[in-house]
Amino acid sequence: SATEMGVYDGYTAKDWAMRMACDAACTVLRIDMVIMLKQSGGPAPRTGNQN
Repeated sequence: SATEMGVYDGYTAKDWAMRMACDAACTVLRIDMVIMLKQSGGPAPRTGNQN
């Protein structure tokens, strides 16, 4: 097993990996929404940090 071989996967690494994956997914969705609004002729997206 991994423990017997001395391989440890820290919680911190998993935590940061999940945070980065979620951040990337949110960014893609945000960009997709801007593209869809521009294609449909909808209102211009608001500027500024919307987190």
